[in-house]
Amino acid sequence: MNWEENVKQQFELAKQIQLLENGLRNHLTKEALTRYYNIKTVNKEKAIQILALMMQLIQSGQIKEPLTDARFKEILLLLEQRKSPTIHLKKLA
Repeated sequence: MNWEENVKQQFELAKQIQLLENGLRNHLTKEALTRYYNIKTVNKEKAIQILALMMQLIQSGQIKEPLTDARFKEILLLLEQRKSPTIHLKKLA
């Protein structure tokens, strides 16, 4: 792969991540979104994992309302602890 192809792939990946993040904005409160961007600043790979998980939860209908920062932290803890690829969220009262 030459330099131009590598740059093109990185640009496309950045564009896809931006599209996913735009979708995520509607599902996190301002505080939770700030936490996501703080994580992204420190660890981009972890942020991509979080983004992928969040989009899976949104698409499967497990997240219907914007998540508070506290709920987002719970999901982050589950992500850290998870041993299986599936996370089940409890319904909020």
